[in-house]
Amino acid sequence: MMVWRTNYARLLQTPMSLSNPPQTVSPVKLVHSMIGHSTMGVTRKCLPTLVRYSRDPVQIIIHDDGSLTPDDCVQLRDILPIHSIILREQSNADATAFLRNHPKCLSFRQTTVFGMKLFDPSFYEPSNTIAYCDSDIFFMRPFTGLFTMPSPDIRAVFMKDVWDGYALSPQRVKPLGKLDMPRCSNAGLMLVAKHCVDLDRIEALLSDATLVHDFAQTPLWSEQTTYAILAGSTQSLNFDEQQIVMAQDGLEALVSEECVGIHFVSTYRNLLDSYIEKDAARRELPPVAIRHDKTVPASGVRMFAEKAQRAIARRFASRK
Repeated sequence: MMVWRTNYARLLQTPMSLSNPPQTVSPVKLVHSMIGHSTMGVTRKCLPTLVRYSRDPVQIIIHDDGSLTPDDCVQLRDILPIHSIILREQSNADATAFLRNHPKCLSFRQTTVFGMKLFDPSFYEPSNTIAYCDSDIFFMRPFTGLFTMPSPDIRAVFMKDVWDGYALSPQRVKPLGKLDMPRCSNAGLMLVAKHCVDLDRIEALLSDATLVHDFAQTPLWSEQTTYAILAGSTQSLNFDEQQIVMAQDGLEALVSEECVGIHFVSTYRNLLDSYIEKDAARRELPPVAIRHDKTVPASGVRMFAEKAQRAIARRFASRK
């Protein structure tokens, strides 16, 4: 596979072929991130901190969601150690070839950018482990081992969410249903064993009309749900939630010196600048090794209760 390491004009001229894989695997860890034009502001603030604080050398593979401009690509190359920028036109062509025997996978990828996030990193990752980082995670202190799979028996490591953000009915999850999933997994920062992205199994999942309907209702969580199903609860881990924190109400109380990074999802992105102001004071902290926690199986009963609580909270909020 040829990669793009030149300017944007050259990117448009350089072919990429999945039939010509790289001859060697880089000793530098490749980290995938899907980026669009509308998120360039937060990307410029957050993604360079990953590179700044990682004591393990990294390069970034950018997956264009179809909206990056030539100027966006120039800016990304100015602020990041770019391995490659994979433009949407090229990834669409490669996906058509790669998923030719899995029509439902291909249709899902063509329907939503979250389908791109599910499939595309596995197309272009030369090693056995996919490392993925959203571009709205702000790193705050030096660290090591973030992109090292802790055990060959582990299928995935996820950051921990504040609830089960899954795009499916709770009745499908144990003990009410058959699906075994880790609780509160978030795909904003994750390690995934490449064999875990099992196209035959995903094709079977996407043949379930009820699940496809659920995904259409909540596309934002569709790829996260699929990764959690593929990993299962017994072969997945979470990053230590004291080190990798999800932005939420009461965030300040959760951010200790142990905190390595905060995921500023859109609801709480207004808080980002206040943490940027504190960044310089933490740059001299010694590197901390990334820790992992065991996952707990998701419970369909708990998911029903959480869903009801959120509905009640929204109803009371609308009356204020």
